[in-house]
Amino acid sequence: MLNLSDITKVYIEESIGEFLSPSVYTSFRIMQDFSLMYFEDKYVELLHTSQESEPGSVRDKFISYIRKDLNDILVKHGIGLDYDTDVSLSELNEICSFLISLQNLDDYELVYNICNSFDSDKETLVELLDVYSNISTIRCMEIIASVKHSLIEAIYKLSQTDETETDTETSDRDHKRIVDRFRAFIGGHVCLGVELYDRGYRNLTLTELDNLSTTYVADYVKESLKKDATQTALDVLSLLLVTVDNYEDPIEKLKENGDMFTTDTSVKIKLVDTVSKIYIDFKTYLDKGKAEDDNKVRVS
Repeated sequence: MLNLSDITKVYIEESIGEFLSPSVYTSFRIMQDFSLMYFEDKYVELLHTSQESEPGSVRDKFISYIRKDLNDILVKHGIGLDYDTDVSLSELNEICSFLISLQNLDDYELVYNICNSFDSDKETLVELLDVYSNISTIRCMEIIASVKHSLIEAIYKLSQTDETETDTETSDRDHKRIVDRFRAFIGGHVCLGVELYDRGYRNLTLTELDNLSTTYVADYVKESLKKDATQTALDVLSLLLVTVDNYEDPIEKLKENGDMFTTDTSVKIKLVDTVSKIYIDFKTYLDKGKAEDDNKVRVS
């Protein structure tokens, strides 16, 4: 369900126009799905401070804000558009929606095959968009200027099947056990990493998760710290534990990759300290659970 303030909804209904309103609502739904924190604030501020301005100029600024927010989503995912061409709001919506829908496919075989069929990252993305969006191949080639290889790598990783080698299966089981134990450790508490894991973001590195996820880690941490530092630390630890390259030694990895969460040195030091304290408690819980499991095995 789309959550918008009354002032924004009234403005869209009265001033945007019947033709463009559906696209505007879609854009705001995308921002909400991408967990852009406080995304509506600047729109409400614009409407409050522009009551004496020309309606046409307010409308143009309102739409330009939307286009910038959507473009920022694409840039953060590694997609650069060619703005020498006239990219419509509907097309921006389609590409952003494609990134969301890609996380929730029932079958990734076609995605896997496409990722293995093209030499260039742009051609791969264009083919994926042709299949999973309403934009044609020709139009995609026109409006997409660049694609980062990290995005295609992450999509490919997401599409891989479970038919892996025994060593990998063992590693996957160990990782799942850690995630399940952490889920039990936090009880019914909401945690960003576990939430993403449950939405299908699995067997990914932290970088791949950040490239694919609808939540940008650094932005989330920045805004979350303003509200609850302990919750932020819990979220950061959960992100480390659900990613395949961090769960075995999350604190050391946090120290190595701290810039992914914050570039503020003082904040980073406090974050490491708080996350470390929570992790010590989790390790105690984990070791206790392992001891109980071992005891059950001996008894049986």
